[in-house]
Amino acid sequence: MNKKIEIRIYSPSIDQHRRHRSTHTADMVILRLTSGDMGILPNHMPATMVLANGIARLYNDNIITNIVLSGGIAQVSDDIITILTNKAEVAETE
Repeated sequence: MNKKIEIRIYSPSIDQHRRHRSTHTADMVILRLTSGDMGILPNHMPATMVLANGIARLYNDNIITNIVLSGGIAQVSDDIITILTNKAEVAETE
């Protein structure tokens, strides 16, 4: 069984019934940082990053989910990525 990464996104733009939180899982995540793109796999070392405006790509099996983020910060710890952003919207799935 493949190990997954849990992605927790907190944003005031997310439906209030979900308490401003959106949760996803993925095999790999690529985030757009102010310093360039960064790929995150399970067992990644703990890190805190500054996000640029752009798309977070979540790879889960053969499905790619794109989430448009309006900057913010991301923290990786124990196979959990926590993202704090002003705006998050799920785009089309490839």
